[in-house]
Amino acid sequence: MVERSRIKYNPVTREIEIEGSEEFIREYFDRVQELVKREVPEVKERKRVRKTSKTAARGSGRKPRKEKAAASTKGVKAKVMDLITKAGAEGISSIALQEKTGLSARQIWSVIYRAEKAGKIVKEKRGVYRLA
Repeated sequence: MVERSRIKYNPVTREIEIEGSEEFIREYFDRVQELVKREVPEVKERKRVRKTSKTAARGSGRKPRKEKAAASTKGVKAKVMDLITKAGAEGISSIALQEKTGLSARQIWSVIYRAEKAGKIVKEKRGVYRLA
């Protein structure tokens, strides 16, 4: 019968597993331990510091992203709603809103969708909107 001997090393847990005869274990255990100590230095775990938008903003003097995005959304909504209000009973088309505000179609449609859902504006006909 042939006896199998083996050495396993797990660098994460730093565990050494040696299987075999007593002679094999006595002969190789100390050698393996010395190799591991020399070749694989102790890895110190670093603390992970996760920056939130507030901590990032404090250092740079900028507003956190959410506040900045909300401020720009309010401006877009105000522009669009102001033009719809000025248009009166005949309403204004989404294309005219794009031309007058310089906003993208997606921005215009987003504002219109939300205002329509809230009941502030009404679709007069396809692409034309007026105050409710």
